[in-house]
Amino acid sequence: DIKALQTIFECNCVFNPLNSSAVYDGITLGPKELLVIITGVPTDEIAEIVASRVCYATHKVSDDNVVKYYNDLYIGGEYAVYFKYHDTYTYDITVNYSYDSNKLKFAQVESAFDLILAKYKSTNRHVDAITSFDLFNALSSAKLANVIVKDIGMAVGGVAVPFITIPKTRLPRLVSVTYVRTDVVGG
Repeated sequence: DIKALQTIFECNCVFNPLNSSAVYDGITLGPKELLVIITGVPTDEIAEIVASRVCYATHKVSDDNVVKYYNDLYIGGEYAVYFKYHDTYTYDITVNYSYDSNKLKFAQVESAFDLILAKYKSTNRHVDAITSFDLFNALSSAKLANVIVKDIGMAVGGVAVPFITIPKTRLPRLVSVTYVRTDVVGG
């Protein structure tokens, strides 16, 4: 498995099973063509793993992004596996919460939230989707006294969305967090 390699943080593959071209996330895949997407440092081990599983051509994104499996069974003695690096899928969130300033200062609350959200800002793992419910659960895990997360809004490119679906060619990256706080002193 490519993900098990020490030099690879993430790997996704997209296969076009059709006898005609198909577009995936803006990339045109030829018939019966495999797109290999990685985050990490590529080695020829990737080509060996792909060769052990399929015999399809891989999508050539760049002449530089290729690893090879050397074996006399292949024409020319090698099987080239082209790959692309993951792109990012950026999004922003707005966290609406209430707190009691007699118990905690807003800076303490937002610092705790920032620690939880840090993993969303620098992830090297692909997920298929992120919902406001996922983020709500993450922030609620802080269990801060008298702090209630009321709502989390998500936006992609400045457009509000209820959730995001991330193509396999991209890794999600939280860019900015805006806090909207309500002080319920003694509440």
